[in-house]
Amino acid sequence: MFAGAVVIVDGPGSEEGPPLELAVRRSGPRVVIEVTGELDISTAPELSQAIQEVVDPELDRIELDCAGLRFLDSTGLSVIVAAWKTLKGRSTQPVVLRNARPAVERVLRVAGLDDLLIEH
Repeated sequence: MFAGAVVIVDGPGSEEGPPLELAVRRSGPRVVIEVTGELDISTAPELSQAIQEVVDPELDRIELDCAGLRFLDSTGLSVIVAAWKTLKGRSTQPVVLRNARPAVERVLRVAGLDDLLIEH
């Protein structure tokens, strides 16, 4: 359902757009998920479902393109960490966040996960 799909989570959103939009693309053993909007307690289940639907034995890496991610809370972060744990051992960096805005990077830094999740 999610591969190649764009999913928009209903909700009030903000002036900048809907609360969460996910665009999922697969290329061989890797998946890129463009995450736009807010990843919080009300929208994190959608990302979790998208990740669960793309995980298979061939998948070795999920790249989250966070250029459009405006907000990340601990619930959203827990979904990302769960994905990392699921794919741990399949590659050196099984889940990576790209193009994160400073506010998102700050959440990762405070949680002590920036070195683990930000691509180097």
